[in-house]
Order: sequence, then structure tokens, then C-alpha cells
Amino acid sequence: MTNRGIHYTLVMEDEKMADLPVQGGQTRTWFALLQALGLVLLIILAEYSARHLVGPWLPTIGAWRVNDMLVSAVCYVSLVVLTAPQAKRHLSIFWQELGRIAAQARTPSSWVGVSLLVGTGWLTVADHWLWGRIDLPVWNAPSSTLTLFSQAGPLLRVISLLLVNGLLVPLAEERLWRGLIQPRMVTSMGFVPGLLLTALLFSLKHAIIDASFGRLLTLCAFGLVVGYIAARGSWKQSAFAHGAANTFATVILLFTMGGNV
Repeated sequence: MTNRGIHYTLVMEDEKMADLPVQGGQTRTWFALLQALGLVLLIILAEYSARHLVGPWLPTIGAWRVNDMLVSAVCYVSLVVLTAPQAKRHLSIFWQELGRIAAQARTPSSWVGVSLLVGTGWLTVADHWLWGRIDLPVWNAPSSTLTLFSQAGPLLRVISLLLVNGLLVPLAEERLWRGLIQPRMVTSMGFVPGLLLTALLFSLKHAIIDASFGRLLTLCAFGLVVGYIAARGSWKQSAFAHGAANTFATVILLFTMGGNV
């Protein structure tokens, strides 16, 4: 597929992009870039506020990680609904989209993408060696002293991690990053620069939320892979690959770290 072909696929992937033609004027090009950067800022502010301010402040539901997953879920569902066209803010549409994402399992290239995404995990070694000990400043709200359902904490932790970190957040991230942000980046900058900048901002978002550069290279590579999958297919295909890879990584993490996750 030529760069022009990939560009067109990306631009037309989201219906809201239909009014941003491939050969639009400079005004529309800048408008697309500002839209993308504005959405990136919104995602960072929303997730940071949810996980560092709201989550700790709420009563702990079994374990602090459960709170973290619950506020992340609310945050990303809200972002997806907020950025969806008015006509698509219906539960039936939501289930249809999930069905289309699940259908990507029948596409061999989706599983190739999953393998590549899992393979990027090896870059964590380089990340750890280069800047694994560099922490970024972070501000957390005071933690609540009230704990509910403490005995169910271990079970709730596993369930919340698998459902939210393994499935919900990856699907929502792909809708936002590869379904909305990347097409606008490509419209304004061209395919390769747009793909690279989207992957870099995706990685930097995680660094800000995690208050660490510990996954910087890993998530840059991850972002490039899902970005290319979305370019060649659709954001639904990258969402399937992202969700499968995250679920695999979450299962491994639960087995190796157990209650320390």
C-alpha cells in the first residue's frame, strides 16, 4: 500500500474526519493538528485526575489497585462517549463496535500484530538500563482511611485488572489514539511523521501517568506497531491486538507478582 493509500484509509477511518480531505488547505491541516493535540491533553488531564486525585480519595474497595482500575474505567468510557458522534452514543452501537473488534480474531494479521506487540516487551530491559531509575514528580490526593470489602480484595484485584487493564482501557485507547488522534496527525503532517508523533505522545502520556520513564522505548515501539496495524486495517484491528496483548501481559503479571500488582 502506498503512503497515499494509507493516508486515505486513516483519514476516512472515522466519520468525523470526512470533512478533512487528504488534500485540504493549510487552515484545515492546522485545525486537524490542534484537534489531535487538544485530545492528547484532554486524555492526560482526565486520566491523571482520575488515577492520582479521585482514586486515592475514594474509599478503598478491597485494594487500592481496584480503585485505580475503577476510576480508569470511568475515565476512558467517559472519554469515548464524549468524543463519539451524537448519533453513535447508544448502547446498541457500543455492542456492535465490540462485535466488530472481536471479529478481528478471524484475521491472521491481527495475531501477527499481537505477537509483535508482545515482542516489544523485551525493550523493557533497555528502558530499565537507560532510565528505569528516573522518577517524575507526581502529586497524589491523600488516601482514604476507609476500606470496604477488604476480604474480597485479592479477587477484586484480579477481576478488575483483567477486565479494565486487559480489555476496556486498550479498546478505548485505540479508539482515541488510533481512531481519532492518529488520523488527524497524518492529515496534518503526513503518514510517517504522524505515525511517529502519535506513538511518541502515546508513550509520553504513560510516562506522565506512571511518573516514570520506565516504559518509554517499549511504549514507543508498541505505539508504532498498533499505529501501523490501524493504518493497514482499522483501529478495530489494532484494538483487538492491543487488548489481546494487554490481557496476556496482565495474566503474566498476576502470576509472577501476585498480590504485589
